[in-house]
Amino acid sequence: MPGLNVALLLVLFETVCNFALLAILFSLRRTLGNLPFAMAAGMLLFFSGLTTTTGVSVQLYGPMTFRIGTITCYLPLLAAYLMLYVISGTAESQRFIIAGAAVYGFSLLLTKYSYLLFYEGGASFLSTPPGEMLSTLLLRSRTDFHIHALGRLVDFFVVPIAYTKLR
Repeated sequence: MPGLNVALLLVLFETVCNFALLAILFSLRRTLGNLPFAMAAGMLLFFSGLTTTTGVSVQLYGPMTFRIGTITCYLPLLAAYLMLYVISGTAESQRFIIAGAAVYGFSLLLTKYSYLLFYEGGASFLSTPPGEMLSTLLLRSRTDFHIHALGRLVDFFVVPIAYTKLR
């Protein structure tokens, strides 16, 4: 029971830290430029996809689990996207959607390239234990990653519409 509380608090603390990082980088866009905010958002988007499609989760009580990628990476990113939409407007949020699509496109291209390299190129790396883990990860998570990417991009379109309708 004490381990559960520590794990849950750690995940919530990481979620708050991720949002605080995005909020700080967003507020410093005039000083630092858009690149640090875009890079942090892109990395959170990439790691959210990676950890969600590979099934990284924390077990709570019995069958009750929650996914780390969705809670710690994606929810702060979605909150930062809503903050971007409210403060900067539609044009900035459209750029964010295009950047998110580019991150997912690059991730899917990287996955396909790795698959072709390992399976079509006859890499000797596959016979080692890390190579077997990577090949299993690539094969199992390809379809899940496509579905995940599509769902996340739909979220980026739905959040501003829902915010506008509820305001």
